[in-house]
Amino acid sequence: MKLWSELSNSQKNFYLEFYAPKRGMTCIIPRNNELIHAISYTPDEYHIDAVTVRKPKLKISLTEGQRNAIIDWLEENNPYQENEIYN
Repeated sequence: MKLWSELSNSQKNFYLEFYAPKRGMTCIIPRNNELIHAISYTPDEYHIDAVTVRKPKLKISLTEGQRNAIIDWLEENNPYQENEIYN
């Protein structure tokens, strides 16, 4: 777990796209001292498979924002995977 204020921009974007509670169409942004669980700011294998050329184990449908959040996270945390990302 990490504090919201300790997360990188890509981790925050991933959380907001997939796990943030919403009020209407607006995501509720956590307070800086709020603890966020690691699974909420880190894509899992299924998320990564959905945006790479690897054969997906599970077909999931992503919004453009979700796809971009996963790709941003990959570029920040695994730069060598860049050549596997769909353009």
